Amino acid sequence: MKNLLFIFYFVALTYGWTVDYKYQCACEYYINMFDCALASQFGCQISNSKQCQNIYCSTLDIIDCSLYHNYCYRDFRDATLTCRTFSTCSQLLGSNNEDCMLLNKNCRKLKDKKGPYCDDIICQQFSPQNCPDNCYLNNYVCSDFANCLEQKEFTCNIPFQCYHDGMKCLWHKCSHYQNESECIYVITQERRIQPCFWDEKSNSCTEATDPEVFDYKTCAQHTFGTYHWSSEKYDSGSCIPCYEMLLSVFIAVFLFLV
Repeated sequence: MKNLLFIFYFVALTYGWTVDYKYQCACEYYINMFDCALASQFGCQISNSKQCQNIYCSTLDIIDCSLYHNYCYRDFRDATLTCRTFSTCSQLLGSNNEDCMLLNKNCRKLKDKKGPYCDDIICQQFSPQNCPDNCYLNNYVCSDFANCLEQKEFTCNIPFQCYHDGMKCLWHKCSHYQNESECIYVITQERRIQPCFWDEKSNSCTEATDPEVFDYKTCAQHTFGTYHWSSEKYDSGSCIPCYEMLLSVFIAVFLFLV
């Protein structure tokens, strides 16, 4: 196993270490409650028994239901505004874009669709002329992912991904961040997460080359929830992946043998 880990880190150092956002940890992997609290954005919550678990929408009040709007929604068809599990925009009542976006940021109300419910948006199904505001034009193709180099100034400000330097739209890099609070990660052209690390010696933000630079506060946050702290204790443990490492080791072995 040590040989495989050596190969993994060798490849990471050679080709750069990034993580795949699709390999996000399941809630039960977050055994450290600090991780679980951060993972609320991924639909996790701390149970009464101090375990990390999937959010149970039906147990939430109206205010908390709104906080988990990507996973839960308030059912306006119910007089008590019961909080329910979100699966599709067509569950939501909305007469315009603003109503639908308030309930879920990815939902819209299409002009050519009739009825009281919101609509799901699949960017690739739209023509360039009708590309919705939560999609992006890349080489005149409507897409759910922005190519920063092709964005106009008004579509360029995408957190962790694109920024406008006053002349054109560019891809973010870790080195662009000037303070520690912003130094978290960037999204690459390959739709992967490049974790960033604040180097106290140089007082600058740099690309993290491996997870060993992170502690219990930064492990899950800087890897977009794909890694977690291995211990319930803050002063012991390490930053480890939930899923992707097995795949990475396989690829590393393959590259090593070729």
